Amino acid sequence: MIRKIDLDYCTRKSRSGWVLLGIGALALGAAATFYASLAVRAGQWEQAAMKAARQDATSVAVRGTAEDRNRLLLQVEDANEVIGRLSLPWNELFKGIEDSAIDGVALLGVQPQPQQRLITLNGEAQTYADVLEYMARLDASDAFMHARLLSHKVKSEDPRHPVAFAIAASWRIAP
Repeated sequence: MIRKIDLDYCTRKSRSGWVLLGIGALALGAAATFYASLAVRAGQWEQAAMKAARQDATSVAVRGTAEDRNRLLLQVEDANEVIGRLSLPWNELFKGIEDSAIDGVALLGVQPQPQQRLITLNGEAQTYADVLEYMARLDASDAFMHARLLSHKVKSEDPRHPVAFAIAASWRIAP
């Protein structure tokens, strides 16, 4: 008598890959939306700066009020800030962050400060040792230097007790 053999060639797939893909797609969409809004604002400020440059500076000083001049100065400062953000070496910064990644660390936020050439990274790690290893990898990367821990806290309400952290690092990449 021949015994029945039960072969199952279908493997059970984890849903965590799809969840991570979804989160990545959402982050990409948010970054693209943010970039598009910055590009629109930069265009508006550039048009305002060109319009102001066409006007005779002396006639504006004579006719314009102090409030108008202050408003124009604020608009120029905003335009310079937008241009500064758009001209950051985003690809190199993100490559440095990706190259420094380790399994036990998840980044939740990236806050660049272009004037100070600093970047603040917020995230969670499985252990405090993972935080220290991540800082060491950032320091060893080509993109960052002087990584330092700004804050950390063990989340005791979470059963896994992850460590929330904030790290600041200077970037080596020229803008």
